[in-house]
Amino acid sequence: MDSLKRREIRLGNATEPDVKESFVYFPENLAPWPEIEDFKESFIDVFHNFTILLHRILEVLALSLDLEREFFKKHHCTLERQGGTVMRTALYPKMPDDFKKTDGQLRCSEHTDWGTVTVIHQDNVGGLQVKTKSGEWIDVKPKDGTFVVQIADLMQRWTSNKFYAPPHRVLKLPDETNSFIGAKRSRFSLIYFGNPDSDTVVQGIDGSKYEPIIASHYYEELNEKASKQGYEETFHHTLDI
Repeated sequence: MDSLKRREIRLGNATEPDVKESFVYFPENLAPWPEIEDFKESFIDVFHNFTILLHRILEVLALSLDLEREFFKKHHCTLERQGGTVMRTALYPKMPDDFKKTDGQLRCSEHTDWGTVTVIHQDNVGGLQVKTKSGEWIDVKPKDGTFVVQIADLMQRWTSNKFYAPPHRVLKLPDETNSFIGAKRSRFSLIYFGNPDSDTVVQGIDGSKYEPIIASHYYEELNEKASKQGYEETFHHTLDI
């Protein structure tokens, strides 16, 4: 549990660390894999199936806007090659009795995702919240056999705000005390961050609201902003509503 007490220093900004642990996979990742039997093969297989699901979601989103079925999908061709799309496991471990949270500390702090669509599979513990356009936080209650689909920043930009990328966060459990004492349940989620091909020109479908931008340049701009202002501020919603 030492890792739970470790402070995280983000670029340009000292923030309270999120109370979670993660394993991140992206195609052509050369980092060593955990030495667990069949783990690598199973993980890559799950990633592949998430990719199939994302393509179907992109088709539905396009059709809902009276666009051609392949409008978004055709710009997501490199998902299983090196690029921005990643899949992450997130474990929010149970807290030891002597763990004391600090002011403002959450299991996962408020942020938006930078890509197009994020797909989440969460267990039945709960804690995920999204912020509405009016600023209200609402619970995303777990439901067996379902996925959570969230719009990310580039899709909001692409659709000229017809789709909204909601800020979201993960709170402590409803029955936890302010100090986390009694938080005896771990939370686990599997998150697929869908991103367009790096050379995609993202231009508002109605030609207004946002200037066209190349997807890879958008990420570079955000990373540069984060290096100057800190990730905490940069992760907060970056687009006008």
